[in-house]
Amino acid sequence: MKDPNISKGTKVRLWMLQVPLPKVPPIIVAAIPISDRLTVSQTLEFHKTVIFGLLDEDINVISYACDGTETERSLQRAFTQLAETSINVIVPSPRDGLTELQIPIPVFRGHPISMVQDSKHALKTFRNNLFSGARLLVMGNYAAFFQQIHDIAFEESSPLYHRDVEKLDRQDDNAASRLFSAATLQFISKKHPDQIGVIVYLFIFGELCDAYQNRNLNHSERINILLRSRYFIDMLQQFIDKIPCYKPHQHFISREAFDIISFLINGLISLIIIHRDHHPHIPLLPWLHSSEACEHVFGLARQIIKDFTMLDFYQMVPKLLVCVREAAFDSNLSQRNEEMKARASGYHHTYSDMHELDLMSLSRFPSEAEICQIAQRAADEADSLIALLGIYPNTLHSMDIHLPGINSFNFSDSDEDLDNGSDGDLEELNLEMDELERLIKFNEESGYQLTNDQQDRLEVLTSASLALLLEDQIQIQALADEVDDETYEEYLSHDCRAVKDALLRRSDIPTINLDQPAIISEDIEDLSVESLVALREKHQTHHAAHSIRTQENNKHLKLDQEHSLRQQIISCFHLELRSTQDQGVTTGEGRQTRTQNNVAPLVSAPGGQTRSTRPRTNGNSANAAATATSEANKAAAKRRRIVRKFKLHECIEMGRVTEFKPIHIGDFGFIFLENQVYLAQVIAMYSRTGGKNGKHAAVSTTSNISALSYIAVQFFEHAHAAHFRKSPSFMSPLDTMAYAFLPSYAFLTVLGSDAVIELKREPILAEISQQRIQKTEHS
Repeated sequence: MKDPNISKGTKVRLWMLQVPLPKVPPIIVAAIPISDRLTVSQTLEFHKTVIFGLLDEDINVISYACDGTETERSLQRAFTQLAETSINVIVPSPRDGLTELQIPIPVFRGHPISMVQDSKHALKTFRNNLFSGARLLVMGNYAAFFQQIHDIAFEESSPLYHRDVEKLDRQDDNAASRLFSAATLQFISKKHPDQIGVIVYLFIFGELCDAYQNRNLNHSERINILLRSRYFIDMLQQFIDKIPCYKPHQHFISREAFDIISFLINGLISLIIIHRDHHPHIPLLPWLHSSEACEHVFGLARQIIKDFTMLDFYQMVPKLLVCVREAAFDSNLSQRNEEMKARASGYHHTYSDMHELDLMSLSRFPSEAEICQIAQRAADEADSLIALLGIYPNTLHSMDIHLPGINSFNFSDSDEDLDNGSDGDLEELNLEMDELERLIKFNEESGYQLTNDQQDRLEVLTSASLALLLEDQIQIQALADEVDDETYEEYLSHDCRAVKDALLRRSDIPTINLDQPAIISEDIEDLSVESLVALREKHQTHHAAHSIRTQENNKHLKLDQEHSLRQQIISCFHLELRSTQDQGVTTGEGRQTRTQNNVAPLVSAPGGQTRSTRPRTNGNSANAAATATSEANKAAAKRRRIVRKFKLHECIEMGRVTEFKPIHIGDFGFIFLENQVYLAQVIAMYSRTGGKNGKHAAVSTTSNISALSYIAVQFFEHAHAAHFRKSPSFMSPLDTMAYAFLPSYAFLTVLGSDAVIELKREPILAEISQQRIQKTEHS
């Protein structure tokens, strides 16, 4: 235990086995404590022991599912490299301009195993990409960005809640489901029909994730969704790569999201092929190939003991198994109305939900010839969606473009787009108990001169912490004992009946009908937003349909945001110890404790909202607002020096942005891009919060142009006189409108108050006051 080479475990890694059939509960296979420093190669050794151990016991493993973290995907790749052989699945290219899809399925000891990503984690990753302040997603003639969704959430009769866009929880399953629901698409199409970019974005990724989550869709339609998504994303990437001023790390989905898409598409197609060729008599329920069971077990453990240790977890396993079985048998457990509509509530587990289950549809598997037909239809639908964005598919296909590999993506700021902190098979161990023990020991050894009242309060806190520890042990002892042999046999008998019932219900399966008309028209001219809404209504889950905001539940629910009792005791300990240290100067650990728990005022950044002061919670967030203010002032000073050094017009010095005339979304101005000056309209603004890991937060106005980290604009090229083109010349032959995601120094100046802007449908933007143009050009 005293070996310094052994790292302290801070997380629990969990492996669970799921028989992917209705009403069959998952099984806890292994759980180990791991440290934050555990490498992929070290994790792989544990993983090999588990998977190969199952295979040696003739347990037919057909998938390995995990969440979307970089470590987990790297582990899947490393494990794939160990395969003795592989099955190469090829979906031929349906036409020129689209690459064939090659999917290797690794085979271990004669068992093909599909590498799958959790689809609900993926949905949150796509939500985070849209909400990121580090990118502007360009979709042909349109752009998709956070401000659009933020404004929609505050509109009357919106299907979204305010909390879905403010102080948002990046792990909120309900919020992600609401965002990609048919109701949200319909609301945007009615209220904001010009926001085609965000409509198509929500449609594509909502459909992709529901290819896993839908309970009754036949597998031919699932493959159509997967291939349509693949072809659409590839064509959109070609478009971004073609335009010189568009960079993948700023104008396309993140590298991580792009990688997750490949895992989702390849994983589900692999599962369909494995079932078709090796287990044709067993229906495929793709939503059960996920890491959701791991998350559910951790959630149940937190309900028993909020801050558990590894020992606590081991002792809770018998009770957890009983709770998991109860959830598997109660298909309505996850469908309670108030739980589906909850806000900032983290995980919402639906893997045991069998609402609208159709085992007959889930038991039909298309042949290779049928998959080729599906690929043709998917390509036609992808063309229609690309054309809806104003990109002509034939022009795109005719270009000689070599797509960059995934490693060519820029990594900067991509952490904002991930579903951070949502490791499905990892859970933080209770480090608060360690902190309490440290504080108690420090108090005993500090030698402070305490008053009687201070001593009494510290003794009360010590007793309270010991009482919590005793309460945890009492709760564990009150849990169910190990399952006896008779009960265990009863469990096995019930599970066998559930498996047999699922297999019997798939009998008399009709043949696949590939001649059913598609809701998405293959004729580019006939595609409408209404057809996309109709398809989302057909494919979305029961959870998505019932999680939206309605008039009956518009009042905000009071959320439980209280800290755990241990956190409160720790806070009180720090407060008391600080008060004792105020009586004199201390050294060593005493000084460190006083410094770490200092209360520092937070100053609002220039142009940002005023924030109240709060005590430091950790080193990363200390003085965050003050840092942002300092950085903004430095940037403003640097901008002034450059303008004065090169004797530029004084209007560029602060961009005509002042406290009396702040810049707003919708304002026009001039930008400097690719050695040219363009007219631009502001569509979104972001200001980076202070601190080492500060995020780019959306703002709607600022009085200091240098306080902005990024400005998203649609820009126009000068044509003649006071006229500007919507499609700059370098966009030829695509002729789409142009967008830019710029640092604040590239925004030269806003137009004066006497400038008049008139937007027209024609390719020319006109007209700006001639006098104003002359003044600006002279500047």
